[in-house]
Amino acid sequence: MPFCPQCRTEYRPEYTQCSDCGEWLVAVLPEASTLEEEEAGQQTIHLVKLAEFLTPVESEMLRELLQQNGIEVVVRGYADAISPLHGVTVLVAEPHLQRAIELYEAFFGEFDREDEPMGFDQEPYQ
Repeated sequence: MPFCPQCRTEYRPEYTQCSDCGEWLVAVLPEASTLEEEEAGQQTIHLVKLAEFLTPVESEMLRELLQQNGIEVVVRGYADAISPLHGVTVLVAEPHLQRAIELYEAFFGEFDREDEPMGFDQEPYQ
């Protein structure tokens, strides 16, 4: 019986490709990695606040700008038409913060140093 090496699903002999993830099937599954090996391969990403906006329009412009320049972005606080908006926060991975600030300043003007970027769910730097 063939198996998917990615999702480890067993298939009938007539199948050659996984219907879920598209991987080519193999006759024998590789050994499952140990928990320590999996943990060693995982990275922890520390998110920091880049900016906060009152409306999603500006945050969407900044998100698109950053993504076009290869910076992954997390936007929190979008509201739908029914619920009230309490602000939209744009977060980036800490190693990309300086480049994100440069892009922010090129698009929106000077970065407000009083609203210094802060760690996700942390107090601002004093």
